Amino acid sequence: MPPKSACFFCPASKKREILWLQERHPELLRRALAIEDNARDKLTSVRGLGRSFAWRDFLDRANDTPLFPDP
Repeated sequence: MPPKSACFFCPASKKREILWLQERHPELLRRALAIEDNARDKLTSVRGLGRSFAWRDFLDRANDTPLFPDP
């Protein structure tokens, strides 16, 4: 089944779709993050492209989380 059709910077993207974009289309992710970064100082009612969260903040946390924590 093909993935849903949407803009690469769609604010309705689910977190797993953002991770998929990071893995499969890193250049499009960089463009989306540039859009978010450019708007960050002007945001008043949303936090970022995820509306209630910034994509960059989500990815920073996701990339810092180890898959196998130390015992």
